[in-house]
Amino acid sequence: MSLPPLVTPAAALPETERGRTDRQRRLPEIGDLGQRRLAAARVVVLGAGGLGAPALTYLAAAGVGTIGIVDDDVVELSNLHRQPVHGTADLGRPKVDSAAEALAALAPDAVVRRHPVRLAPDNAAEILAGYDLVVDGTDTFETRYLVDDVCAELGLPLVWATVLRFDAQLSVFWATPPVGEGVRLRTLFPTPPAQGEVPSCAEAGVLGALCGQVGAMMAQEAVKLITGIGEPLLGRVLVIDALRARQREIPLRADAPAASDASRATDASDATDASDWSDASDWPDASAAADPRATPDRPGSDRMRRPLRHFGSAAPSQLAQPRRTGATATHEPGTEQDADEPGDLAGHADTDDHTTAPRHFGSPAPSQLAQPRRTGATATHEPGTEQDADEPGANADPAAAISWIDVVTLRERLRRRQAGTDRFTLVDVREPDEYGAGAIPGSVLLPLGEVLRDPAGVRAELAAAGAADADTDADAAIVVHCQTDRRSERAALALARIGEPVTVVRGGYLAWSDLEPVAADPAGISEAEPS
Repeated sequence: MSLPPLVTPAAALPETERGRTDRQRRLPEIGDLGQRRLAAARVVVLGAGGLGAPALTYLAAAGVGTIGIVDDDVVELSNLHRQPVHGTADLGRPKVDSAAEALAALAPDAVVRRHPVRLAPDNAAEILAGYDLVVDGTDTFETRYLVDDVCAELGLPLVWATVLRFDAQLSVFWATPPVGEGVRLRTLFPTPPAQGEVPSCAEAGVLGALCGQVGAMMAQEAVKLITGIGEPLLGRVLVIDALRARQREIPLRADAPAASDASRATDASDATDASDWSDASDWPDASAAADPRATPDRPGSDRMRRPLRHFGSAAPSQLAQPRRTGATATHEPGTEQDADEPGDLAGHADTDDHTTAPRHFGSPAPSQLAQPRRTGATATHEPGTEQDADEPGANADPAAAISWIDVVTLRERLRRRQAGTDRFTLVDVREPDEYGAGAIPGSVLLPLGEVLRDPAGVRAELAAAGAADADTDADAAIVVHCQTDRRSERAALALARIGEPVTVVRGGYLAWSDLEPVAADPAGISEAEPS
């Protein structure tokens, strides 16, 4: 489930911050607008330890404008294998100081607020009220439940995680989200475990690299919430088993009955082994949760299928469990089967990238690969266009509405448009800094992220942003270009899917820049504008 952006954007980015975040702003989902939202955001990280240290690092790196650090501890030697924001030179120093200095070196434009105190009932509301979002990296149940209660009272989103040994859990809690139902830590675990029931990292140990992974994922969830992109982990719990490199996702429902104190009981041997989760048969609806593949000769085969619980304690009943229909195990929407289960891919209703064939990052997913268009009995295709495999014929193919022209043809069409014999809107889907460095005369800037967010609203956006020499009338054809081809193809497909005929300029601005100047060109469109 997607959520609206958490904050309004800053008016502008400092020039140094624009350069530092350049590669992130290239992501169309973030772009300049999303980066300005990050610059306006205020995020507080509770604890500068195993989870807080990597979360702080990546929040600052991402461009979050104001970062608060709450920690009353000092740096110890045993911290350093999992808290790389601190170094050996920081031993004995307050963690808020060493962390703040590291963030300042990484992101000089960020404002870092230091709170060298222990979060408590008498100061929690006052501290957290000064922020838009809370990242909880604390290591005591008392503090975690306090944070959950205060965030619910203040209406703040809470990014939560816990790590022990080789296992981790990660989620987003929000008692009053703008859309959908609210869930909290108390929805997942209504009450804290009994004193001494769950071992600490000092007792059970923890993998430092897993802390880094999960802390970075916490920062990732914060970025998604701030910018309003993707699907945050609200109403879902991500469970990570680092030893087997497995992850699964469990839906969290606010309307499920709370786990009783009796159902949370566990024996002493289980309490001392955080990685040996209690058997599914111990809990309500256990028949639906048991792994059908578990056999005596496959010890531990059901480990990632057991209900979620406090590490070393019991599982709550709020978590959606796999459902059975006859002899076939099915899953609640959003849950995940282990990769080696029979019928794994066939049982999924969706076709997200993670369920398709492996591919190089950056190359098209199988559904994005160019497919042939049929003309009679002959299969043809436009380079870079798309046709879904199960769509019959060219009429059902959005790519069939896309045509291509080269920059020489574009130059001629621009000349004709100036003479009043051709009508089209030339849309540049690059980012503002690229456009400012050099643009095709007569083009209108509309970054790809804006096109993808609301393809149906593109006409209105073009009319509002139209340049004096651009034809942005509602009946003018749309021609799109980017730096090369990749972004313009994505924009064209989004427009074609809503029935908008569109043309792509092959080679984009780079090809335009390579055009040979035409002598005595009165239209002034033979060359790219100087950068």
